[in-house]
Amino acid sequence: MIAGHLQEKKGLFYIVLNCKDDNGRRKPKWIPTGLKIKGNKKRAEILLQEARKNHHLEEQARTEEVEKHAVESKAAPSSDEDKRLFADFMLQWLEMMKNSIELITYISYSNAVKGRIEPYFREKGIMLQDLTTEDIQTYYTHEMNVRGVSANTVIHYHANIRKALQYAMKTKLIVANPATLVERPKRITM
Repeated sequence: MIAGHLQEKKGLFYIVLNCKDDNGRRKPKWIPTGLKIKGNKKRAEILLQEARKNHHLEEQARTEEVEKHAVESKAAPSSDEDKRLFADFMLQWLEMMKNSIELITYISYSNAVKGRIEPYFREKGIMLQDLTTEDIQTYYTHEMNVRGVSANTVIHYHANIRKALQYAMKTKLIVANPATLVERPKRITM
């Protein structure tokens, strides 16, 4: 399992995982917990252990996917099969994630994808290849202004969309991840 520790910064706990880049150089990954330092040490330590475990599972899944897609990528180049709705892709990604994340995390992902993300984008009929930063930004605005969800909830939706599109990029379904340029709403801390 990857090494990591808690770091205190500006009155909050942060998780710092000791990751390495593709060249083997140390590249720490900072993850905000949103927890204030006072009275939250045990909760922060639990989040640290969870983050370390999830990172390990993600690395295993990533390695398996790379190996699997290395074989698949030798097949014929792009076809009409690669033309799929973004909504369908999100459901396929969710199914793929099912065995590589903890059950509670999967339930959270599933609620976001099946309950909000997939229905919205299915109604819009946007293809994965045609998805733009503007489409995603419009979706976030819709969720906050029309459906009345909080900024923190939209940030969770963003995490799912960004991660799914990262996978699409790795598997060469798209050339760039439009979610990386989206302006996320500001996290609300209590």
